[in-house]
Amino acid sequence: MSTRRLNSGYSGYLGGSSAEDEQLHVRSDTFYGRLGSTARDKAHDVIPTRRVSFSQLSSLRKICVRLSFDEDAYPGGIDIDIFALLFDSSCSFVDCIFYKHPEDAGGSFSLNQKTNSLAIDLEAVPDTCHSIILAAAVYTTGMSITELESGVIEICEGFMGPALFSISLQNLETNTKDAADTAGLVFFGLSEFSGKWRCRSLERFCKAELPSLMKVAKEETQQIEADFALGDLKNLRTLDFVARTNEHPSLILRSTSGKSSGDEKKHFSIDPEKLEKLHSRISSLKNSGESAAGSKLESRLSAVEDEQRRMSRQLTQIEHKLDMLLEGLKG
Repeated sequence: MSTRRLNSGYSGYLGGSSAEDEQLHVRSDTFYGRLGSTARDKAHDVIPTRRVSFSQLSSLRKICVRLSFDEDAYPGGIDIDIFALLFDSSCSFVDCIFYKHPEDAGGSFSLNQKTNSLAIDLEAVPDTCHSIILAAAVYTTGMSITELESGVIEICEGFMGPALFSISLQNLETNTKDAADTAGLVFFGLSEFSGKWRCRSLERFCKAELPSLMKVAKEETQQIEADFALGDLKNLRTLDFVARTNEHPSLILRSTSGKSSGDEKKHFSIDPEKLEKLHSRISSLKNSGESAAGSKLESRLSAVEDEQRRMSRQLTQIEHKLDMLLEGLKG
C-alpha cells in the first residue's frame, strides 16, 4: 500500500510518493507566483481567525529570506537549501519548509530554489504555528556554510524591500575545524506573542541534516519561550520595531550581526542551566541545615528576576513611545 505525500516537511522522506506528486505545477503569474509559489492565488485571500486583527496590530505582514553568494566561484554548481522549521506554542514540531516541501498547504510559505529565497506571508501563517525558526545548509561534501564565497543571508521587509537583518557568513566564527559540523546554520527565530511577531538573531551551527537542524531549532524555540516568560525582551524585538528603526538610523537600537548570539545571550538573559544549578544548590543548602543561607540566596534571585521584569516593562513602554514618535515623523 503506497503512502500518500503529507503536508509536512517529513513528506520528502516517506516512501510511496507517486510521480505526479513530484511534478512542478504551473506557477501563477502573480508576485507570489514569481517568487516560486505553486499555490492558487485564492489561498492568500483567506486569513485564519486568529489573525483577523493582525493587520491592525502589525504593519509588517510579509518578509523574504534571501541567501546569496558568488555563483561564478562554483562553475560546477553547489547544493544549498533554506529551511523554515515551525513549532506550536508548546514548542512541539509542526512542519518544515525545505526543498522537498517548498510550500505549506495555505501558501503562507513559498521557497524558490532557483533564487534561494523564501517568502513568508505572516498574516496567513497557520494558527498552529507559533514560532518560525529559519536555517540554511550546504550539502556539498567537506564544505562549511561559512566558506560560501561572498555568502550573505538577508531578511528583508516585504518581498523586495530593504534588509532588516544581514548576516555575512564568512564573518561568522566557528568553534570547530570539522566542516561537517558547520555545514548547517540556524540563524533566525520568530515567535508570535499577543498578535505581534518578535524576532531574535541566533547564529548556531550544526550538521546539514534535518534531525540536527530540528534539535537546535527546538532548543532555540524553548529559549525564546523561557525568556518571554521571564520578561526578558531586550533581545526579543518586535519586527515592526526593527522595521521602523531601520527607516530612521538615528533611532536604531537593535543588535548588529557583528556580535554573536552567544555573546548577546550571556549579556542579556539568564542561562537556564546555571539557573537550574542555582536552584539545586539552594535545595542542597536547605537539606544540610543551612536554610537561612539558602533562603537569603533564593530571595536575592527573586529580587533579580523582579528587577528584570521591571526593566522589560520599561523597555516595552520605550518601544511604544518610539512607535508613536516614528508615526509622527512619517506624518
